[in-house]
Amino acid sequence: MISIKTLMLLILLILLLSTAILYYKIFIKKIIAISLILFGLFFTTKFPANDYQLEDFSKIGITLGILCILLGICFLIW
Repeated sequence: MISIKTLMLLILLILLLSTAILYYKIFIKKIIAISLILFGLFFTTKFPANDYQLEDFSKIGITLGILCILLGICFLIW
């Protein structure tokens, strides 16, 4: 027969493991969000071009950068 102390220790262990898994998932979301924001900042600052030949490419780069920043902010909020 399982004693009450053993049962309480098992419940405590399960609670600790579940909170550790929850914090690990939150930590991974934060890393993804920060990397998306940095990637978006890289795109928006790297691709604005004054050359008329690269104008379409710079518009795509800026749009992609803004979308990455917004997605990163959504990950941070969520």
